Amino acid sequence: MAWSGKRPEAGEWIQWELSRRLSAANDVLNGLRDAARPVLFRWPPKFNFPPHADTFRHPEISRLIFITRYESFTGGHRRLRNCGLSHGMSGSPRASVYPP
Repeated sequence: MAWSGKRPEAGEWIQWELSRRLSAANDVLNGLRDAARPVLFRWPPKFNFPPHADTFRHPEISRLIFITRYESFTGGHRRLRNCGLSHGMSGSPRASVYPP
């Protein structure tokens, strides 16, 4: 298959299929949220990986944890930068963060 290199075109099909399934799952969740909105007073907590040290022993889980933490960090940094609250490229703080 795609991961053994015998059928590289299968990789595109796998990507398309995963995208289609994620889109379908998102549609189901959005429908549930809309249906439950009148009776819910609070959204359930977001998923977090367990804090156990065993999770880092598995390469796949370790990579997933790294990717989610990295994306969370870069997303937060991007929001701060867009608001003018991050440090400049030279390392000096912007005036909007530290008033005179």
